[in-house]
Amino acid sequence: MSGKNGNAALTGLVAGAIAGAVARFAVALGFIHYVSHWGGKWWNGSTAMWPAALVSALIGAGVGGVAGATCRPVAGAVLGALLSAATCFFAFLVPAQLMIGLSHPGGFDHVETAEVLYGFVAMALAGGVAGFIGATIGRRAKRRD
Repeated sequence: MSGKNGNAALTGLVAGAIAGAVARFAVALGFIHYVSHWGGKWWNGSTAMWPAALVSALIGAGVGGVAGATCRPVAGAVLGALLSAATCFFAFLVPAQLMIGLSHPGGFDHVETAEVLYGFVAMALAGGVAGFIGATIGRRAKRRD
């Protein structure tokens, strides 16, 4: 990445990575805190929520960085939301639904299914916001050069 476009993309990448890490960490921590108050055999409020939130922040840094490097705010927001939603779906939503289905008699017809989907939507929004912020900062850096 050299020249005017490379510097702007790098600026967008860094800004998006920071925004993505902060946004996904906050969403993950808030959701894990909420879920830890459900009780039951799966959710007991253990200290495992910190590493899980940090893993989410690392994923958010990658998602926000890739989306922010576009230097196009709308494209960055869409790409960030899609990447964040995809990682959340495959890394969290599917396993969580399986745990809910296995831990409750009667399967998936419980309110927890809706609660997990709310967390999924929040993660998609976090990626979209991070991509938008990173791409906007990258675009401003491109115009400044």
